Amino acid sequence: MGRPAGSLLLIYDTSYIDSRVLRTLRDSMLTALLQTTLITALALVLVRWTFMDPLKKTVQWLRTFAKGRRLDGSRTTARRVLR
Repeated sequence: MGRPAGSLLLIYDTSYIDSRVLRTLRDSMLTALLQTTLITALALVLVRWTFMDPLKKTVQWLRTFAKGRRLDGSRTTARRVLR
């Protein structure tokens, strides 16, 4: 009594933990890349709609104004408009 009757050896294979961690990191990076791409594309479209279209109209108006004409076709001068 009091003497060990035998021994027990436990061997754990933990390589599956590393593979799951790597897979999770890969999936997270791909998801982040996809989200970043979609958000960037949406931002560019919104900027174009919000700023570029009104800016084009303003440029057209300024060119028409610089030629001495109004948008309705009548003639005007800068001096008369700026008073």
